[in-house]
Amino acid sequence: MSQSKTASFVECALNNISGIGVGWATSVVVFPLFGISISTSQNLRLTIIFTAVSMIRSYFWRRLFTKIQSVPQNQSIAAILQC
Repeated sequence: MSQSKTASFVECALNNISGIGVGWATSVVVFPLFGISISTSQNLRLTIIFTAVSMIRSYFWRRLFTKIQSVPQNQSIAAILQC
């Protein structure tokens, strides 16, 4: 079964949104271990940037694998990756 672009985006968004708190808490603990000192607002902005990048990356991979799965068995990978 093929996944729509909207469904791919929603899946990636929910996956990443659920990770925002974990990412923020991790940076609060890990940054000081490396001598990095930033404010709470800077930490939040950084977390949002990393989350956006992660969403784009997740969406790209999801769409690629959806495209690969929808191609007939006799078609080559090169043909799949052509736009």
